[in-house]
Amino acid sequence: MVAQLVMDENGHVRAVHPQASTADGPGRALFDDAVEQAAMKWTFTPMYVQHPRGDGTYEMTQKPFSLLYVFDFRMVDGKPVVESAGR
Repeated sequence: MVAQLVMDENGHVRAVHPQASTADGPGRALFDDAVEQAAMKWTFTPMYVQHPRGDGTYEMTQKPFSLLYVFDFRMVDGKPVVESAGR
């Protein structure tokens, strides 16, 4: 499954949007829910944008951002396991 994680200006995950999935069947909804529940607990380093002032200095502001992550689903000993990788 590929999911877009949307972070606020402080790096907190505010939304998880599934983009694509290779998982089918009755377990898919369980995996989708597990991904959302886990990702909503994550925190990222905030994104800073530099704004030049024209006098050789600049102002730094934090901005919201999003990232795509790939989540791999497997069953291990009858239990669902989720692994992720940044994209």
